[in-house]
Amino acid sequence: MSKSHLALEKLVALRQQKAEQALAMIKAEIRESEEAISALEAQLGELDASAGDYESFSLSIRFGAPGRISEQIEAARKALKLKQDRLAAAQLELKKAIHSRRQLKTESAGGPSS
Repeated sequence: MSKSHLALEKLVALRQQKAEQALAMIKAEIRESEEAISALEAQLGELDASAGDYESFSLSIRFGAPGRISEQIEAARKALKLKQDRLAAAQLELKKAIHSRRQLKTESAGGPSS
């Protein structure tokens, strides 16, 4: 096997490793975002009039807590959507890297080139 072919294999392996790491990081970010949304939804649920005393509920309504929390939930959902889009792009990048690696192995084995 030639030196250039070995170098190309190393580059493709590094590309795959980088794609796998990016994918793992984005998945972790998505889990964190989902947990944050769940916490905000729980916080909003705690403001329900039937869950506590009327005075606390009245104060939270007066100072706009439900609206503020709803806005935070909406912003977190938009951020989550962007992260999911990044996840799809990272998955595609990993798929390309895996395909490149397989193609190199096929070529080095003397198989057909596609």
